[in-house]
Amino acid sequence: MIGASLIAYTALPFGALPVVDWIFFYSKKGVEFFFKGLKMPLSPAIRLATMGAGTARVLLDHGYPATFIGTGEPKETAQLFLEEAASQRVLFPRATTSMRSIQTLLKQKIEVHDLLVYTNTPITSFQIDKASHLVFTSPLNVHAYFSNYSYEGQSVVAIGPTTANALDRLRIPNKIAIAPTEKALVSEVLGR
Repeated sequence: MIGASLIAYTALPFGALPVVDWIFFYSKKGVEFFFKGLKMPLSPAIRLATMGAGTARVLLDHGYPATFIGTGEPKETAQLFLEEAASQRVLFPRATTSMRSIQTLLKQKIEVHDLLVYTNTPITSFQIDKASHLVFTSPLNVHAYFSNYSYEGQSVVAIGPTTANALDRLRIPNKIAIAPTEKALVSEVLGR
């Protein structure tokens, strides 16, 4: 088994935060880079939201529980989050390459505040031994891998629909894990 991220990450500095009601985190890396760059404690009045349970766990590791935890699926999460945050001010710490799914789905229904906290770029030079199973956790990893290797009939698993869409665009057959978690990815690979 080989585990490798095919993405390079770099922090982006940011200044004072705007006045908001919510901070919505798309990813674990978003949480990590946000708190690395944050210069003062968060106001206890700000509620925190995450795309899914894994991101909520990393947020809690930083001492902040999530008020809202999405399902990991963009459309469903957007609808559920709208029930909590309609017409409110929401800050989205994100990567420069983020698909901004929640922002896009809710742009007319919430007040969006964008905050770039890191860059994520595909690694262009790497070597990975041939594997019978390929597991992808982001569209950017899909792009990086298939920019260097061709599909050779492997079993391919995506962590969620956004990553599966990136594989579909390349016409690579894939399965989507039942949940956007590492455990669900392993279960899909093992056929459980």
